[in-house]
Amino acid sequence: MNASPVATLVRAWVDLYTRGLPEAARAGRRDEVDDDLWCQHEEALAIGRSTRSVNAEMFVRLLFGMPADVGWRMSSGREDGPALEREPSTGARLLGTLAILGAVGWGIALVGYIAWGENAWLTQGLLIYAAQLFGGLAFAGAAIGLALRFQERLGVVGAIAGVLGGLAALFGAMGAYELSLFLPIGTAVMAWDLGRAHVFSRPLAVAHSVSGLLTIPLLVASLANGDSMLIGVGFLALMIPYLGSWLGIGVSLIRGVPAARETDVAPHRMF
Repeated sequence: MNASPVATLVRAWVDLYTRGLPEAARAGRRDEVDDDLWCQHEEALAIGRSTRSVNAEMFVRLLFGMPADVGWRMSSGREDGPALEREPSTGARLLGTLAILGAVGWGIALVGYIAWGENAWLTQGLLIYAAQLFGGLAFAGAAIGLALRFQERLGVVGAIAGVLGGLAALFGAMGAYELSLFLPIGTAVMAWDLGRAHVFSRPLAVAHSVSGLLTIPLLVASLANGDSMLIGVGFLALMIPYLGSWLGIGVSLIRGVPAARETDVAPHRMF
């Protein structure tokens, strides 16, 4: 068995997103991932690759694979009873559309940075600017809208975090780009609360929260040195699983939101 720190992280992620499934399904998924890790490790040994390069590849695969893992988990159902009946609404559909548009906008910017690197602003400056502006405004609307729309099902901390995250995205879209780094942290806290309240599935909430909190080290680095280009590229690279989770949230909201149960209502309202 591959005992590297990254392999351990991969197994921990598998244990996390398979919670709530029948034990046979969880064991099958763990065995599938363990076999994949073993094959990757053996192939690397056969061609003489370094442990560091293999660990780096596994970590990248983990990040890129998170949205697919969440999609697999959502399609696998739960063992603790029937799915909650969804109630489509215009407000939820609008928020879902904004979530998807935000992910698309920042995704275009991400592709631009990958394709043109440090020359992205010089060669495709208008496209990058428009994509980041479009995505930032959409995310601002989605985050603030979620906090206000579901305030009765959010705790005070979750609601405030969502609003502050949305404001950070708004000011970031208007030119204060480093403030955009606070969006994933704010929505990570809010998403955890929304998952508790069954606004969307718990696995999707966990995926969004984890991927958002992964950006905290980058936020610390930005406050330390302020290299805008390096921070921008690193930020967008870490956005891959985060943007994937926003797509999942958007699809979930468009499909409808389960009606609030008595246990879903937060004990303290935002307003």
